[in-house]
Amino acid sequence: MNIHIFDHSGKISLVALTRNRLRMLLLKTVGDDEIALESLLNSWEDWIDKDSLKRINGAEEKFYQALTPPYLPRNGPLDSVEEILDIRGFLPIFGAIELSSAFTLHTTHNTINPNLATLEALHLLPGLSASSIEQIVSLRQEEPFQNMEALTEILPPEEFSVAREWFGFHYSNT
Repeated sequence: MNIHIFDHSGKISLVALTRNRLRMLLLKTVGDDEIALESLLNSWEDWIDKDSLKRINGAEEKFYQALTPPYLPRNGPLDSVEEILDIRGFLPIFGAIELSSAFTLHTTHNTINPNLATLEALHLLPGLSASSIEQIVSLRQEEPFQNMEALTEILPPEEFSVAREWFGFHYSNT
């Protein structure tokens, strides 16, 4: 028997993902197309809310039942990170990503620990360039970051100002 213990604090929590934070994630991939963003955000909210009322440009039962094969929206919290691909419009955005490396349902923190952050999660975070991601990964192997100040020393100010709200120095509590 093998037992594995994983700390999920290096992944983006879908449990703690608010509309505003999802918007920030989507901006990096979708861009600032307001209509596309609102459609995705409303489809997300329609999927996870408890009712069957369709938001403007959202998607509820009628949309999903017209698909082949048909299925029903969750109307509650996601059961798996892969379920995000079932939400209207999310497959093209997240379909090529290793979802279980980027996202988690096993923490309620709305920040990720930069010392444990997966590459997939870092690439999704707003504000971070590929070179900054490389620096984070490289430097944390030498010595873990102790606080936000350590990140200000390696991230350009414009990147840090956007990405800082996504970082926290916590460990999973689940």
